[in-house]
Amino acid sequence: MSYDALFNGATGLFYFVYRSKGKPLPQSRPEEWKYISEVIHELSFMGKIFENGKQIKSPVKVKESLKVMAYEYDGEKYIIIENPTNENKTIPKKFYNQKKFEVLFEKFANLQDIIQKSKNNFNPYKILIFKCKY
Repeated sequence: MSYDALFNGATGLFYFVYRSKGKPLPQSRPEEWKYISEVIHELSFMGKIFENGKQIKSPVKVKESLKVMAYEYDGEKYIIIENPTNENKTIPKKFYNQKKFEVLFEKFANLQDIIQKSKNNFNPYKILIFKCKY
């Protein structure tokens, strides 16, 4: 939901640690804590792009049901795609070209591996971030 907030105009995000079952979140729900930590890591990298980069028109179009933002920062272009729906969508085929796009922040740096693992499902509320190589 952090990226969704940014897609909808948020200029800042606030996180806090809460307790669950009387224990701090890292101990009571380590799987959730791991996920939150990964998102915060992504946002720490992307923050400088959002803050200091220039928002540009996306060099690729996506289906209306998906959201897309693009930024240019330090001579590089970044594209963020969100599936804001509660339904599986298809990863846009334009991004299959690994000579043009590098997927960031995924367990599999190769989009073909992501596609294969997900059966080309772009899961609900999922975010994909690409760095353009052209």
